[in-house]
Amino acid sequence: MGHCVAITFALLFLLIVLGSYVTVDNQEIPEHDFSKFTGYPTWHPPIDGMNGKGNDEQSATTILFSAVMMIISGYLIMKWTSRSQNNYNKRKMTFFILNDDKTVPTFGFDALLGVYSLVTALTGIMFLWVDVGKIWAPFGALHNAVELVILVNMHYGGRIISNTFLGILSLYIMLNTGLSIFLTWPYDALWFKTQGLCLDWSLVIQFTRTYLNTKKHIKNDAASVFHIFGNIVSTIWIYDASSFTYAISFPVYAYFVYLDTQAITVLPRKVIHLPDTNHWKVAVVTILSLTLAFLTTRLGLPSIEEGYFNSSVVLTEETLCEDKLEDKFCEYSDWGKLGLGGLYGDGGVSGGDDSKTSN
Repeated sequence: MGHCVAITFALLFLLIVLGSYVTVDNQEIPEHDFSKFTGYPTWHPPIDGMNGKGNDEQSATTILFSAVMMIISGYLIMKWTSRSQNNYNKRKMTFFILNDDKTVPTFGFDALLGVYSLVTALTGIMFLWVDVGKIWAPFGALHNAVELVILVNMHYGGRIISNTFLGILSLYIMLNTGLSIFLTWPYDALWFKTQGLCLDWSLVIQFTRTYLNTKKHIKNDAASVFHIFGNIVSTIWIYDASSFTYAISFPVYAYFVYLDTQAITVLPRKVIHLPDTNHWKVAVVTILSLTLAFLTTRLGLPSIEEGYFNSSVVLTEETLCEDKLEDKFCEYSDWGKLGLGGLYGDGGVSGGDDSKTSN
């Protein structure tokens, strides 16, 4: 009964968020900018201090610095993981536990974090060169693909055993990149942004569930709890719009991989309890991730002015023409040639009388 209620409320939340899209004002969506290096359209409007607008030295330096830190972090993660795997020491190893049964070393997961760091550094460098847009989309798709692999790795307890996942991953990359290439502005940018946010929110939710589950099972192992907390914090920081947070979050990933692979525990072993994989819980997490992604995207879109839905708004030649509510009316330069009654039925302004308005 409880799982039906949870799914119902999650679906209701999703429908409410989707319903809010009817108030998006398509007329107010800004024009896209153009890359200062390639000249191709980007996925953002002109922004002062970016892409050659004003003094963009600060933003370019931030992106470059973040990329350097991610490359260093990725290298250290791969080095520590490889060393730990080659020099087996049970007191240094960390294990995933899934459903209180399956136990798997975290080597694969730690290596994924290293790949994640390097791929994200590549997307940052490409962003600096070509800016975010269709040319950048294949690199952004690889970044998203690694996030998907991390989620599936956690779902299977640290080792992916599905025979169909490689095909699903390939299909996802093709679909992600293909729609980003063939959709037009602003739908290409909205598509890429929203599907990427689905993965970002899923990571936040799953890391939070992992932290709570580990805390419940290991009340006295502060190191393990702090380990998961660090993953949660860095995931949330990665979701932040500021590029500088990447220079902080990925070194945090590297630090906790170091604890995973190099630190010696005083307990019998270091363990991380992954959240259970009941079908209804997976469904709720999926629906919530979709909902939060759509909500985040919606908050960045312009809304139709409230007055247009209010019956007391005064309709004038200015509001009709400048806001493009009725293109037909704008064809007439003389207000008296066509009264509002001719457009909206009885009760409007009669032809030739410009002193009355319709409520």
